[in-house]
Amino acid sequence: MKKRSTSIIILLLLLILSASTLQAETLILKSGQQVEGRILSQTRTEVRIRTANGVQVISKTDISRILYNDQQVQEEARRQEELRRQQEEERRRQEEEARRQAEETQRQEEEAQRQAEEARRQAEEEARRRAEENANVEQDQEPKVTVWNSLLRSAILPGWGQIHSGRSGSGWMIMGGFLGAAGLSLYLDDQYYLARRNYENDANEFFYTSPLLISSLGQAISDTSQFIPIGVYIIDKTSTSRQKMEQAGRYANGMRSALLALYVWNLLDVVLFYPDQNSTVGLEIHGDRLGMRYELRF
Repeated sequence: MKKRSTSIIILLLLLILSASTLQAETLILKSGQQVEGRILSQTRTEVRIRTANGVQVISKTDISRILYNDQQVQEEARRQEELRRQQEEERRRQEEEARRQAEETQRQEEEAQRQAEEARRQAEEEARRRAEENANVEQDQEPKVTVWNSLLRSAILPGWGQIHSGRSGSGWMIMGGFLGAAGLSLYLDDQYYLARRNYENDANEFFYTSPLLISSLGQAISDTSQFIPIGVYIIDKTSTSRQKMEQAGRYANGMRSALLALYVWNLLDVVLFYPDQNSTVGLEIHGDRLGMRYELRF
């Protein structure tokens, strides 16, 4: 009987210990550590708990939460898991927001660059359009090249009209030839006037040394034989001077004629070979004759 009572007492103690274990509390510290055991007592400032390592006294300032059974521990675990999940979602949301903001910033930069490029292109087009308009205005303001403008210029200075109409080669050739001929003509004129002056001096010398002039002045001449050699020399000299004057005159007149012919050809050249669609120059054969045809349309 005594043994049976002892067995019953031991069984009751085991049930109490088992219930105590099932009803164990858990202290969750602020540091994240968990302390499991049986709370013996607690005050406003501390908690005494019996753990597997013995009785511990923990300050309430270090305790984050007290869980009184395994279900609460599971709930706390679920809460921690939910909190972790929310934090992970928040982190992903922030990363997505940062990525979206980066993409938006890149898009804005690309849009600003595109607008700047478009503005630059429009500015270049506007500058090119204005330059073309200014060029057209200047071209309209410039005097138009016509055959009559070219003819007037060639009348003022031979070759100028050809250069004005775009025929620079012919223009410079005619201008150079005319200026050269004009210079040579001036030189031949000067030679002619020099030869004429020499002839006049020789003729005056013959006149002033003539016995007739001396006799007319009242001087008696008994022997005229002394004037014969002088007279012959002066006559020969005067004849030579006259020939030189006439030759210089022919050269000067010939050069004047060549200069006039060049001037006239310069005017004809402007009209005949003006580079436009209103005039044509060509050769025609009439039977056994070859002729030049020119047409000018107004």
